[in-house]
Amino acid sequence: MQSEHKNVQRGLERSYLTSPLDYNSFYFRVVKRAKKFIKLVESYCDFTDLTPTAINEFISKIVVHERDVKRAKYAVQRVEVYFNYIGKFENEVTELTEPTEQERERMREEIENAKLEKQRAYHRAYSKEYRAKNLEKHREYDRMKAREYRARKKEQAAI
Repeated sequence: MQSEHKNVQRGLERSYLTSPLDYNSFYFRVVKRAKKFIKLVESYCDFTDLTPTAINEFISKIVVHERDVKRAKYAVQRVEVYFNYIGKFENEVTELTEPTEQERERMREEIENAKLEKQRAYHRAYSKEYRAKNLEKHREYDRMKAREYRARKKEQAAI
């Protein structure tokens, strides 16, 4: 698979670069940008706080793609980060993280289930609080009725 990838890459480079001079200049530009990026990384290897200055030096742009589902509070959304000197960073891990349509559907279902569970938990807590408050009201009402009942019994016994 890697040999196929290298063959495709070589073919693309050949189509863009017609002469060896163009290829060498392209290669040297790539190496120069990579060295600049490595130097930048080395300058920030021992930092404790992530400052806006450091972020601006590393990142050239962030592309936020459109949501999969419109008007949804929770939706899957793809974000691409382009670094200075090297562009969009992709490796095997980032390629594996791109979800398929089935995985996106599964994520949407998980989000919907999480929302439903959150609503259910809220209603359970509300119902429990409501019952506790009403239980206290009912107990007070029962005490009041018991007092009235005892007062009537005393009146009837006195007659």
